[in-house]
Amino acid sequence: MKGRITAYLVLLACGFGVLAFTSGGVNWARDKLAYAGLIAQRGNEDDPSRAAAILRYDRSDHLVPAGATILLGDSIAYKAPFAGPCVANRGLGGERSDQLLANLDRWPSIDRAGAVVIAIGTNDVWQRRQEHLGANVAAILARIEAPAFLVGLPADLDEIRDANAVLRRACGDGCTFIDPTGARAADGIHLSAEGYARIAAVAPLDCERRG
Repeated sequence: MKGRITAYLVLLACGFGVLAFTSGGVNWARDKLAYAGLIAQRGNEDDPSRAAAILRYDRSDHLVPAGATILLGDSIAYKAPFAGPCVANRGLGGERSDQLLANLDRWPSIDRAGAVVIAIGTNDVWQRRQEHLGANVAAILARIEAPAFLVGLPADLDEIRDANAVLRRACGDGCTFIDPTGARAADGIHLSAEGYARIAAVAPLDCERRG
């Protein structure tokens, strides 16, 4: 009888563990495992939605007015709740810094931008490809002539703190670093409303603030 109770409790605990691990709100343990590289995340190269988004951006880029603020980067950029005639979103879910660097010449709107907001690095860390994160971001910033705003990563983990230090150094004196530490969405990876509010507090996201 005692053995049955023990077995039942073990199964119950496993069930709760699976439920927590696979639920819509990703828990802290899963975040930590993912960022530690113990859960492999595939790159987005073969994701058809990425190709479709790039094509959509290609076709609409001529419509972006000179002086607009361009959002570049991964899903943190893509999910940004900023819209309007002075904002153009070029975010791509799953994007890494090397992919962003390779795409910069696709969109002439970047060359006539009034400001550029960059959110990148999460997937470099998650896919354990962060070795060249600093060099890639430095190259991205060197390519951009408009005032740049570089968004850090929100999770409070050792891997993320290290990545944020790299991003800060790459930003240097030539851009504005926005630290969203602690402003995490329920999934532990993306930005919360507070995180986006920190961006909006410093980046020019509306026509009026451009003078």
